[in-house]
Amino acid sequence: MIKLILKYLLLGIAAGCILFVGNIIFHDLINSEQLELFFDNFTAYAIGYIAIGIGFFGVGVIYEVERLRFSLKSVIHISVGVGTFILVGFRLGWLTLENSPNLIVNIAINVAILLAGWTALYFRDKKEIQRINMVLAERDTMMPLDTE
Repeated sequence: MIKLILKYLLLGIAAGCILFVGNIIFHDLINSEQLELFFDNFTAYAIGYIAIGIGFFGVGVIYEVERLRFSLKSVIHISVGVGTFILVGFRLGWLTLENSPNLIVNIAINVAILLAGWTALYFRDKKEIQRINMVLAERDTMMPLDTE
């Protein structure tokens, strides 16, 4: 279980680092003036993105818990991911209450990205499970019956 938790933790850290670098590249291509924010608060931003990566990706370990229903796992995963983004966003000043329409749009965009990623992973895993079940069903039909 420790290896599994470590695996997801490292996945979250890696995803956070990729998000951080991706955002720097995006801002450099779109509006290089905002890069000052990244470099003035480099450590805080890096830690923030890593926290978001762990919140979105590292919490995926919840799907390994067999006792919980899939719907509850999904709610926990999405809630932690969005909650982490909101907390980090307020802490680092990305989100403010002073500009509510932008706040709502920003949260909505990030929730949409999370849901799109989650949906893609869900269908990928569902397809893989169906493939495994087909292979198992074929194997069961090919096995000779034990007539002893």
